[in-house]
Amino acid sequence: MAAAAYPSFPCPHCAFAVPSSMPPGMQFPCPGCQVAIVSPATSGVSAAQAAEYQAWALQHGNTAAALADASAATNDPRRANFASTSNQVAITTADGRDLVVGTQVDQQGRWAIRAQDMATGQIAWETPYDYELHTCPGLREIALRENVLFIALPQRFCAFDPATGRKYWEAPLQSPPELENSDLFGDEMRLVATAGVAVLTTDDDQWIAFAIQNGQVLWQRPKEGRVRIAPGVGFWLECEDGAELVNPSGQVVASFRGDEYEGSCVTPSYVALKVSGYNGNDQDEGLLLVNKADGQIVRYMSAPGIEVDEDDRNIQQYGQAVVGYTNGNWGKSAVYVIDPQGPEPANGPGFIAKLLGNTATKPWAKSAGGDMFSVLRMSQDALCVEVTPPDGGQHSVKILDPQSLAVRYDSGALPYETCDSHLTVAGTFAVYLVPLNADHNQYEEVCVHTTTGQEAWRKPVGHYSEHAMLGSRVLFYYDTNIMIVNVADGGPVATYPAG
Repeated sequence: MAAAAYPSFPCPHCAFAVPSSMPPGMQFPCPGCQVAIVSPATSGVSAAQAAEYQAWALQHGNTAAALADASAATNDPRRANFASTSNQVAITTADGRDLVVGTQVDQQGRWAIRAQDMATGQIAWETPYDYELHTCPGLREIALRENVLFIALPQRFCAFDPATGRKYWEAPLQSPPELENSDLFGDEMRLVATAGVAVLTTDDDQWIAFAIQNGQVLWQRPKEGRVRIAPGVGFWLECEDGAELVNPSGQVVASFRGDEYEGSCVTPSYVALKVSGYNGNDQDEGLLLVNKADGQIVRYMSAPGIEVDEDDRNIQQYGQAVVGYTNGNWGKSAVYVIDPQGPEPANGPGFIAKLLGNTATKPWAKSAGGDMFSVLRMSQDALCVEVTPPDGGQHSVKILDPQSLAVRYDSGALPYETCDSHLTVAGTFAVYLVPLNADHNQYEEVCVHTTTGQEAWRKPVGHYSEHAMLGSRVLFYYDTNIMIVNVADGGPVATYPAG
């Protein structure tokens, strides 16, 4: 595993063989005697040498760095269970154990995957040392779905028992997983699973459906958008011109495709498709609600300008109603609350109303009070939004009553020039990020009780990386650390490293 060797020259003071890697004429201390010397005219790295070293570093650099760091006296003993280049990911097993999954290297340069119990700091399990890793898997390559631990390694996709580390299967994989938002599952792998099938989206724009039991590829097709689950039924595939429901075998059960479809979002009960010219009305656009489980049309509602994006940030569900918003031409938002069983509006907005963005005067759209929404999330009892003043300026986070849109909580202006709020919700709580000093990687997490509008807690997180709300807990990645806290009071549940 030795790196490409450079020529050397003798130190004039101690004869130490100094590598000729410095540019000619550079003064620096001799590694042997620490006396200042000057590199000769023949010193320097040729293009061929640089290319040779780069090739070596790409293949062996990860292992060499981990082995070198393992012998350093300054290592934190609390992190000794993993290599220095390992990227740890937190998972929770079916029996409630919080584990950290990462990698370790042996003296022969072979790698193993191992898990540490976050409560005890002890190794929970370890695979054999039979992997060669040019880079270590992390949030993008390690994911827990349907109580199966999936790990994407170079050229292969593997499934493990998260409690014991026993490998179930591995399958060939030509391209790494595509990046996903971490607030969905607490990792960054674009992988969804239901009904015994896991669908992976890869960087080379493929959807690949694996049988969870044995890793068999059940179907594969070019990726067009996102994949969402219809629990126990199959998958909704976002297409460039609509959406399709497929069963676990990949057969199309329901299809909504055509030039009239402009995007879709998924809520717990519905697939919401933005559609223009529905029922032959060329001047209208709105939302077509489709039953998520069987693909049957539930209702169409005129909703001019309603925002729909592939990250499901704009359409939410409140009870049986669907909530969305539109930003008019002057930047003011109006909120649509669409009740699938409610009465039809007396008339739809005409061309002029749509042009002017004047939806707030319609009975099925409510004014948001002059704010412009950029993110909408729905807690159990409130609209949670990130807003921007219509004339620009700093963002803020607000919690709104879903019926009256009265403000329950207002964060005030927040310095979001360098990031967004990463607003996430679960139950009756919302969590968002505040950059205290982004230039120095100083951030704070804020949790708000959405029923009362009162802040539940604030917690400094230093150099923020990711967070996710997973049921009654919040998972943070920060400063190469991991922390799980109780969402109600911010109290720590588990940490890595321990203590």
